[in-house]
This record gives sequence, structure tokens and C-alpha cells, in this order.
Amino acid sequence: MNGNTSKTYLGLTREQVNEYAFPLLLAISVSFASLYTFNKPSAYVLTAVYAFASVYLFRLFDRLRQMKSGGFVYALIFTVLFAVSFGLIVIHAASFGIYSPLRWFYAQDDADTFQPLLTAALFIGGGFFLTSVIYYFTVVRFRTMGVMLCTMFPFFFFAKRSDIMPDALTTLIMLLFLAVIIHNKRLKSSAVNKSKSSLKIDRAYIISIAVFILITGAITMAAEKPYYEAFLEKNSRFFNPFNMNVGSSSVSSELSERSSPRNASPSYSYEPIFYFETDSAQSEFFLRTKAFDYFNSDVWLSTDTGSWHFYSQQMPEYSTDDVVNDFSALAHTDTDGLYTVHTARVFDEDFTPRYLPAPYGTITDDRPAGALKYYKSSSDTSVIRSTSYYYLETLNDSFSFIQPENSLYELAKQYNYSSEDYLLFLNSFGNNAYAKRLRDDYLKAKNSYTDLSNVSQKLINLSREITKDCKSDLEKARKLESYFSENGFEYSLDYVPRDNSVDYFVFESKTGYCAGYATAMTLMARAVGLPARYTEGFAAFEKDAESGSFVIRDGYAHAFVEVYIPAAGWLTFDPTVSDYKTVHTASENGKGFGIISKVFNALNRVSVIFVIAAILIVFALIDRIKERIVRLLIHFVPINNRIIYLYGNLIDVVGISVGESFSAYTPDMLREYLSQTRGAVPERLIALFEKTAFGGYDCSKEEFDLAYKEYKQCYKLIRRPPKNGGNRKETV
Repeated sequence: MNGNTSKTYLGLTREQVNEYAFPLLLAISVSFASLYTFNKPSAYVLTAVYAFASVYLFRLFDRLRQMKSGGFVYALIFTVLFAVSFGLIVIHAASFGIYSPLRWFYAQDDADTFQPLLTAALFIGGGFFLTSVIYYFTVVRFRTMGVMLCTMFPFFFFAKRSDIMPDALTTLIMLLFLAVIIHNKRLKSSAVNKSKSSLKIDRAYIISIAVFILITGAITMAAEKPYYEAFLEKNSRFFNPFNMNVGSSSVSSELSERSSPRNASPSYSYEPIFYFETDSAQSEFFLRTKAFDYFNSDVWLSTDTGSWHFYSQQMPEYSTDDVVNDFSALAHTDTDGLYTVHTARVFDEDFTPRYLPAPYGTITDDRPAGALKYYKSSSDTSVIRSTSYYYLETLNDSFSFIQPENSLYELAKQYNYSSEDYLLFLNSFGNNAYAKRLRDDYLKAKNSYTDLSNVSQKLINLSREITKDCKSDLEKARKLESYFSENGFEYSLDYVPRDNSVDYFVFESKTGYCAGYATAMTLMARAVGLPARYTEGFAAFEKDAESGSFVIRDGYAHAFVEVYIPAAGWLTFDPTVSDYKTVHTASENGKGFGIISKVFNALNRVSVIFVIAAILIVFALIDRIKERIVRLLIHFVPINNRIIYLYGNLIDVVGISVGESFSAYTPDMLREYLSQTRGAVPERLIALFEKTAFGGYDCSKEEFDLAYKEYKQCYKLIRRPPKNGGNRKETV
């Protein structure tokens, strides 16, 4: 049987392996990168299955090409698999909602959530389509553009999920794309016109391609990429770098209906985003963007989106000043000094957010609805800048806000109200207008911000244990706020937990950044009956030495908690341990640590190249490495066995040099072949082999040493391919 048609791996002939190796590897890499986007753990298992499936699909497509009705059979298979995939999507949508597949695609729920039906649909339909396209554009009709479009699939998926493909995956896909273009293009040209071109697949050819691809990959991975940040990109990345509203532009999606990930290991440049100045003497401020009401065990959501209203003179906000004034009217207390009104300004030359980053209590209801400067949502109290929808003005906004003073906290502490006591106090006034407003506002907070869905009993028990000796809601909130700093919790932006649950953060790791702390306190406050909401925004604590303005950097994005306290209204609490208040500067980051970080990242990327280079070197020098091992081990066997062992190695060396087997050659045939093609024959070794193997001769050490010396002298000429081709004679 001809050696080229013999079966090799998974039913592919040697010729098919030469032709299909790179396209299959490219298909497998693209498949893995695509699956990795949607669910990292399952990607490894599914890719292993796909690797075997793609080989058999290539074999199937080969057979279909030879059939007259092959096109019809392919169309039938494609239709069936498409119907199965579509059916799986429909079943999932029927169970989880019509928009759930779209939310999964855009990572609206959780980028790493494993959805079996949707993943199966992607694997079955997408895998078959990918394999078909790559087969067609590399085997049937070689088209560089078609192959390139296949490599774009995972980049498209990553982009739609606002994620970045790892450097290693990007480089691997690009290198395999180059390999397909170089190897399969030459292979195709060789097949079309054999009289003008031929392609010999040997070790030299493989090494030359590998060296070219290796150098290209090294430059791609190790070189520092220039990055130019788009105007809109700067304004859309801050607290929701992974969240996208389907169908929205990057500008209008700044206020997402989902909170930021709690365990995303964010990376900051510490470049200033904007500046905040105020006539208040307070040393720290929390500038809000949005509050959230529902926790789905992974992120916070805004559920009250269907009835969006804004406050104006016609529909005024019931804010801190209103709560304090109405309560003081009932309790006959003085309101002086309980709160103050201050002016503030936020500004930057480039930052143009849709929202106004401002403290809670920002006054927006001092004008008629038609003349509002800012719009404050009645559901999440986010403040929207009153600018053109299609054009956002540069941030340079002045406003007034109500600031609770320490005396307000003292007032709440003095009355020492729990939820039950507060409602009893208000109900004692019957239909009194002050009491009715206070009661309605408090019950609204209780109804909207006390949901305990997806909160474990273990966390509820801990919360109650922490606050068991507390008499008032204010005391409970302060006790929960200080729990984290008093129980060994640590602040870290780099820590990635093996478990994303809130319980793991509270009871096990005790390590994370603001989103984890704020989430935990919000749930713990609700567990003891406090209306609490998770809020995102920025922490303002760094002051510019010259201007006195607060500098807000991207690394100062922060999450905190707002709790409704009887007699005071919504007050802000910050459970995150104080380590986050370290002042960073972009210049320090760039000149000091930044340089080290760049060097480390470059070395980290280059390390991949080192591994590839090491494998390539081993492959290129495999015969020499094997020769060294043979020469080392040969001294540990008996003399006669050394002769047989060394002769067998000679046969292998000759065979490797021309890519054929010489195991059927007799000693005489080997002498003749080496004499004609190399001009170097290890005669002593061959003669000793004949005498020891066939004549029972006992070789002496001196005879072996002479034969071994002659073998080493001939080796350099024998291992090289002969210039005249050196085709071996056919044997029977």
C-alpha cells in the first residue's frame, strides 16, 4: 500500500494532516476564544469535544464533496442543526424571559454565568458553521478574506460584552491565521500547478514557518501598543466598564440599570476625571451617580424603571430638609444647625457625563418643570444634566446641596428611634399633615429598600448578632458600618476570590474593594429591618494644594450605603476600610510603578514567546538531543549490545535526514547508499554489527571504541540531507 494513503490520526491520511493541521488548529482556537467569552470554565471541556468533532466534520465534508448530492446533504444537516440550536434558545427564553438570550449575549446578568441551553446552541450551531466556513475557505476555495473573517468572531463577542481578549488568545489566533495563509496558500498553489511549483513538507519547511510566526508573535505580544482614548470612551467607562444597555450609545448608557461587578479586579490609571469645589468645610464627600434597590446574588439592579419621574416645583422632592422640618414641628425642636445649604461646582475640560456627580441632597426642585437645570429621578435619585440628548456640554456645573450636620446625627441619637417606635410616634398624631408626610416617606423607603431576596440565613443571623444590643436604627447602622474595620477586613483591588458570593467575602476572605463592602452592609442593614440602598459614585478626599479643589481620579470610583434613619431621612455610611483613601497620582503611577509595571507586563508577554521558542528549539534540535542521549546511555549497556544499539541509531539518523524509513535495508545496502549519497561510511560499526548480530562474535572494548570514534566522525555528514535527493532504493 502507498505510504501517502495509509491511515494516521483520527482517520486522516498523512496528506490530509499536512493540509488540515493549521485550519483545524485555527478553528479550535477561534472556538475556544468564543466559548471563553461566555463561560470560562466550560470553554475548556467544550473545546476538547469540538477538537474531535471538527476533525470528523472535515472528513465528512471530504466525503460530501465526492457525492453528487453532497450539497443537498450539507444543506439538510445545516438546517437540522440550526433548528436544534434555535429550539434551545426558544426553550431558554420561555423559561427565563424573552430577552434573556440577549442579556446573556451582552453579559447583562453575569459574564460568567453558565447557561446550558444557550451554550449548547452556540456550540452546536456556531461550531458547525465555523468549521464549515474554515473548511470551505481553506480546502474548497482558498480565500484569505474568508479565513480572516472567521478569526474575527471572538473579537466581536468580546467587544459586544465590553471585554478585552487576553493577549495570549489574540496572539495565538493571529499566528495560526498567518500559518494558514503561508502554509495552505502554498499548498493550494502547489496542487493547482505542479509543473511550476511544488511544496515539500519537511522539517526545514516547518521550522522556517515556525521561526517567521514566532518572530511575528514576539513583536505583536512584546511591543508596547499605543492607546488613544476616544472622547466618548473616557466618559463611558467609569463605574460600569462591563455594563451595556442594549441599543444605547455609550453616552446614554453611563447610568446603567446594573451595578458594577463586585469582584472584577479593576485597573486604574489614576488620571483626574473631574474636579469638585464647594464652600463647605467638610473634608470628605460622596458624589453619587445612582442608587440600586434589588440584589440578584451577583449585581445590584434598578427595578423601578417603568415609572420614571423627576422632581420640580410642581412635584417637589421630600428630602433631608423636609424630613427635619416636619419632625421638628412634631417634636417641637429647633432646626437650627441640623443641616446647612452649600454651593458646589464640578468641572473638567474633557469629562462630559450624562449625570451630575453630586452629594445626596442636591437641590433640583427649585424651578418649574419647564425651566429645570437638572432632573432628579424620583426612583433612584440620580441627577441628570439638562443638556441636549445628542450633545453633552463639557462638565462645568454649579449647584446647591443640603448637608446634614453632626447635630442631626445627635438628634437622631437623642430620640433613639427603632422602626417600630418611630411609626408608633407618627401614628400617634393621626392625620396630622407633618406626620402623614413623614410616615408616607418612611413607608416608601421600607417598601422599596428592605428586600432580602438572595440573602443567606447565615448573613441574617450575623447581622442580628452584631446589633442585638442596639436600641435605635442609627445605632444599628453605625454598628454595622464599623464591623468591617473592627474585624480584620482588608482592602484590595487585585484580590480575585475563588467564590463570588457575599457570604464568602464576609465569612472567609474578608478581602475586597468598595463594591463588596457596600453590598454586604446594605444586605446586613436590611436583615435587621433598616431601609438601605446600595449607591455608586465617587469619593472626594484628595485636595489640590494650590486651588483647594477636590481632585476626582478614576481610581476614586466608590460604592457606599445610604440608610433611612428616623427623624433624619437618608444618611450616608461608608463601611469600606479606610485603606482606599490613599492619594494616588498619575505621574507617580507612570514614572515609578508604571515603568516597573510596563517592564513586568512586557516580560510576562515575552515569557509566552520564550516558551514557544524553547519548544521550537527542542523541535529543531530533536535529532541532536536524541543523539546526545544515545551517546550518554550507550556506555551503560554490554559491549555487544552497544554495537546493536549504535547500529540501530545509525539507521534512524539516515532515515530522519531524508524523511523515510531505512529499517528494511541490509548492511550491504546501507554501505552502498551511504557511499553514493554521503561519501562517508562507518565501516567498522557495520562490520562489527554483522559479526555480532549474525555470527555470535564477542566484540572487545577496544574494537567498539574504534568503531564508535569512526561513527562520530561520519555522523556530521550522515545526518545532513544529501544534495542529490538521496532517494532510497525500493525493497521487497
